[in-house]
Amino acid sequence: MKLRLPIRKPLHLYFLATRALTMGVRVALRTPEGAVLLVRHSYTYGWHFPGGGVEKGETALEALARELQQEIGAPMPDAPQLLGVYFNPGMSARDHILLYVADLPARVEFQPNSREISEVGYFCPKTLPSDTEEGTLRRIDEILGTAAPAETW
Repeated sequence: MKLRLPIRKPLHLYFLATRALTMGVRVALRTPEGAVLLVRHSYTYGWHFPGGGVEKGETALEALARELQQEIGAPMPDAPQLLGVYFNPGMSARDHILLYVADLPARVEFQPNSREISEVGYFCPKTLPSDTEEGTLRRIDEILGTAAPAETW
């Protein structure tokens, strides 16, 4: 049974208000030596993959390109591959993160491009900083094949 227009629009608005999702993108940038690029934000604890939120009307890859440019002045890497989609309950009951993996052709020294990022660094997966964010640690283990893929960040 097809709903009539007068009731369809209010139902659609109700579902947008009550079931809306937020989505973020991050990327694990790897060097030929196997180091991974991480950033430290000025507003939260620990080291993370670079990335951020997907804005209305923006694709995930457009958001990733924008965030890399804004955060560290990095161009979009060639052929980023989607590793997974993760529910992020630590942020909200509606948040999801898309994680991409991309290989850099060489180690490039990127600099923080805004006040949002306080540090940028490359780290060997075996010697990550002690304050690396837990979700980032789990994703690195998944990339290395030492942990099974998870559904939550």
